[in-house]
Amino acid sequence: MPKIPRLISQERPTVAPGTRVSPESMTQETRAIGQFAQTVAQVGGAISQAGIAFQNKLTDAEITSQYNLSKGTYKEELELLREKQVIDRKTDWEDVKKDADEYKKGINEKTDAILKQPKARQAFDVFKKEYDLSFDKESFNRTNSNRVAAVKAQTTSSIKLAIQLRDPDMAREAMEGAIESGAYDAKAGASNLELALIAIEDGIDEDNYQDVWKVAREAPDKDTADTIIRGAELSAEQEKSLLSTSNSHFLGLEAKATKELEDKKESDRSNLLPKLRDGSLVPADIYTSDLEEREKLQWFGWMDSKNKAVAAGKVDPLTQTNDAVYGNMSERINLYPETIKKADIWALHGKGLSTSDCEKLTKAHEGNEKDSVKAQAAKRAHASLKSLKGAGIFGEDEEAELTWGKKANALDNYLSNNPDASNEDITTYLDGLVSEEKSNYFGGILDAYWRNLTFGLVGGINKIFPAKGEYEKTATNPKTGDKMGWDGEKWQTID
Repeated sequence: MPKIPRLISQERPTVAPGTRVSPESMTQETRAIGQFAQTVAQVGGAISQAGIAFQNKLTDAEITSQYNLSKGTYKEELELLREKQVIDRKTDWEDVKKDADEYKKGINEKTDAILKQPKARQAFDVFKKEYDLSFDKESFNRTNSNRVAAVKAQTTSSIKLAIQLRDPDMAREAMEGAIESGAYDAKAGASNLELALIAIEDGIDEDNYQDVWKVAREAPDKDTADTIIRGAELSAEQEKSLLSTSNSHFLGLEAKATKELEDKKESDRSNLLPKLRDGSLVPADIYTSDLEEREKLQWFGWMDSKNKAVAAGKVDPLTQTNDAVYGNMSERINLYPETIKKADIWALHGKGLSTSDCEKLTKAHEGNEKDSVKAQAAKRAHASLKSLKGAGIFGEDEEAELTWGKKANALDNYLSNNPDASNEDITTYLDGLVSEEKSNYFGGILDAYWRNLTFGLVGGINKIFPAKGEYEKTATNPKTGDKMGWDGEKWQTID
């Protein structure tokens, strides 16, 4: 039978030879040894569980790190490609796509070297698929714009030459080719050609400044008007003056049209939003709006996600807000408003921001742009909240991010409901908002200090046992009625 190792804290009393040891004392000693062994097993189990939890956290941190690093690398490298495409101004989409695919192979080699965790790769693949679609669509639109601009420039030069040569067939051929290529739609092309033929066939009194402008100002766009003006063989001074007039005229028309379109879009959004809320929104409402195709797709997505959730008996995602997502967007709006657009806020609609919070943040963003006094007050308050977050008041895990986001939401509500609040009022409110977290934070620092002083475990006992206020289990003292908490090493009264 193996010997039981001697325990320093359990020294046996010396027993004289021939002295009888009572069964009661043996039972007590055996019980003491058993209790000690049980305690050792419990502590060992707690440490093992803590070790497993710690390893899981390391794995999660590694997955997050690999995902973020690969995502950042991919976006950074594609940004360099975007800059190159802007400079190259290529007009052939097949050529641009081929170059981009080749370029992406080099980026994939870099991200493959980073992604070792399967879950990190899985998350990155989802991101990459969505990002590639967005990037390729933007590249196509840019390439097509370059092509249209090149065709229009060539057409303008051809028509200018046709006017100078008084050659109507040259003008017709140039415009028909431009329409066929898609640079002009049929209506705009026909109007363009008609004005060119007026200048060629009917002629313009080159000595009559007003006659030239009368024809030019009816052109469908500035390029056509300028072509007519330059083809009229005016004096250098007259041509310069009319070109300046043409520029002002068409800029004014463009600004007016843009304003009217934006007003119409805002009206459409205002009409669509109530229907989205009550579930009465139908595809025809979106199709007939004046929103851009990109935004129409966004509205279709919102409608679809809401309808699917309702049909499946699930919670409508458009009514849900993730506090961490809210906190980050609120921080950007209040501290860095110049980096945010309205579209950035609504891009998170149903993906962390509810409809009402999107509206609230949009209003806050607009207020920051228009009301500098209010904007500065909000900026100071959110800067203070950010500094508390940086100091670790809310902790460092995912739950802490959610807690901080809730505080940011509450702060926004206070600022919205108290637009005339003084700096002192805001400071007082902010102190009350985070008083509990501050108390736990500083209490935890002192508690961790004493634990590290008492227990010299590798890495610090505070990495294994929770800080004060985060008890593994609680109970009530049957004698005193006090609430007790087990903090990993001892029972203590909870204040």
